[in-house]
Amino acid sequence: MNMTFINAVMACSLFSLSAGPLGCLMVWRRLSFLSDTLSHAALLGVALSLCFNLPITLGVICVDLLIVYFLIQKTGQELQANEARLAIASQVSLAGGLIIFNVIPAPAYQLNQFLFGDVLALSSGDLVSLAVLAVITWFLTIKYYRHWILSWISDELAVTHAINPQLSYIIVVALLALAISLAIKILGALLITALMIIPVMSVRYLASTAKSMMIYAAVIGVLSSIAGLLASYHYDIPASAAITVAAAILYLLSSLRK
Repeated sequence: MNMTFINAVMACSLFSLSAGPLGCLMVWRRLSFLSDTLSHAALLGVALSLCFNLPITLGVICVDLLIVYFLIQKTGQELQANEARLAIASQVSLAGGLIIFNVIPAPAYQLNQFLFGDVLALSSGDLVSLAVLAVITWFLTIKYYRHWILSWISDELAVTHAINPQLSYIIVVALLALAISLAIKILGALLITALMIIPVMSVRYLASTAKSMMIYAAVIGVLSSIAGLLASYHYDIPASAAITVAAAILYLLSSLRK
């Protein structure tokens, strides 16, 4: 196995460390579809970044936060009760990104890279960014764990403990947007959510506390990444699809514990 494959394993593992706690927060808040919407909107952010020669990470974060802001203004904080609006935002932003990609002089392989991911094309700078993301994610998770849990249970309960639930929500969504912007090269806009949600669902019957669920979800994500990349390496199949299938298999195995 060459260094490229090792870098791919490190990149997927680092992202899984961030995806574990973020995926748990999305599932607990019943916002699994929000991560899917933001990942699709990421393609629009990438297209606009290429169009105006901006950093891709900046473009993706700005588009994701604008979409969340628009949805909150229209529906309030309870986005889980407005899945139709999330679906509309998801599909419209994805379509917009595809249109812009066809207008700007971008090669076809670049569109495929952002749609389906190309984990073997990552640079050392991408690894550093994912490592920083993992550190930031766990630092904020440890620091604001109590705030997030109380806010997720009840806004009123959070307020009685002098916690601003809206600020907690904004921090989590901003962190999610940052994670998606950095990971779009790994799994692509269409499959990022798989590595964030499937591992969380896999540990529902294994974890006994919220903290252990976050840790187990990160571990399952790492195992899914390694298994998927090994399958991709030996059987010459797309890495992102192999990782998703590996995560699904672990989910089916864990569901036997139910």
